[in-house]
Amino acid sequence: MINHLKFIKEVKCGRIYRYSYKSCGSNFNDFTDTIFNKSKVPMGEMLYILFNLDNKSIKQMSEELISSRQAIHRIAKLFREVVSKKQKNS
Repeated sequence: MINHLKFIKEVKCGRIYRYSYKSCGSNFNDFTDTIFNKSKVPMGEMLYILFNLDNKSIKQMSEELISSRQAIHRIAKLFREVVSKKQKNS
């Protein structure tokens, strides 16, 4: 897939690749157009929230992760919305 994109540069930022198009100069990365896009919450914490949505409260997870309840709530809401959409489409 990447061969036909004609990208000018591929930069590895940690484990995430960033790409630039030659023709228009726009950029994208491995998380573009996903719920992980532009999130400042580490991936490990996001996965922790995902796996504990049904087992723990937002308050409990925020205390364990030392994050704000608002941040945990926002991520939990995103995960629930994605799951809800997938279930409706099935």
